Amino acid sequence: MKAYNLVVLCGKIVSLTRRKEETLLTLKFSKKEGQEIKVIVKKANMSTEMYKGAFVLVEAFLYAEKPEPYLLARRCLVTSTPYDYDLDIELPRLVYENFRRVFPG
Repeated sequence: MKAYNLVVLCGKIVSLTRRKEETLLTLKFSKKEGQEIKVIVKKANMSTEMYKGAFVLVEAFLYAEKPEPYLLARRCLVTSTPYDYDLDIELPRLVYENFRRVFPG
């Protein structure tokens, strides 16, 4: 198992399995078919309650493992995805926490 750089990814939860100390997510990060990745979120690293269909912002390490890579989350926040008319793009807007406080820099 090899860990790669830290990544920040926003996506929609398409499946969710809760375990005692962690939650397993399948996160869809693009409208294209097959653009999904597994995410493991430890209970201590969850800032808000997650649910299927929610959009989340994940700060995680990418692990390359057979048969497929996965993300091990450092932080995970539930977000919304409003349209930013000034920038003319869709951006995640945090509902529960201040982005700069949680992800400084």
